[in-house]
Amino acid sequence: MQESILRFFQSVTTPFWDEFFTYVTMLGEQYFIILIVAWIYWNYSKKDGMIMMVIFLISTMINLLLKDIFQTKRPFQKLENLNSKRIETAIGYSFPSGHTQGATTLFFNLAFVFKKPIYLVFAILISLLVAFSRVFLRVHWPIDVLGGFVAGLIIVMFFYPYLSRIYNQAKKFNLALLFILATFYFILIVVIILNQFVLNE
Repeated sequence: MQESILRFFQSVTTPFWDEFFTYVTMLGEQYFIILIVAWIYWNYSKKDGMIMMVIFLISTMINLLLKDIFQTKRPFQKLENLNSKRIETAIGYSFPSGHTQGATTLFFNLAFVFKKPIYLVFAILISLLVAFSRVFLRVHWPIDVLGGFVAGLIIVMFFYPYLSRIYNQAKKFNLALLFILATFYFILIVVIILNQFVLNE
């Protein structure tokens, strides 16, 4: 079924829609996310900017670990005659979608920051649009974007309230940050071990 969906999008696409969803997919790329987080930090709230940066780091390391655990091949690596677009951004494994997870993490984080219903609606729409763009451009399987959306949503819903609550408790916040950084390096080591000695056997 997933192959059928990708083939369908390839059959109905036009240069306009390929270009349109190429711009949409950029909303989930790291450069854009870092730009928005930096703007929040310097122009709106240092607290929220710091928390968003930490959550983005958490999301990135979880995405990295999941990709190396599942090691799912991209659609264009498995399907013949699939005309995928913007494949220069489709590096590494496929599940879960990093763009979808990044966009979901960013926009739901913003919804928590601004605390207005309109931002929640906006977060849902943009996150789903980025997810759709990854499938429409044929660089991800539908299950990949679903996984990225769910992962990003869970991460924000758990970590934003927690980090926001302890932010003014310097000792607790610094310990949490230290733990997160230590976990990040631990995950990198696990990924290297998995790649070198387990998953590639």
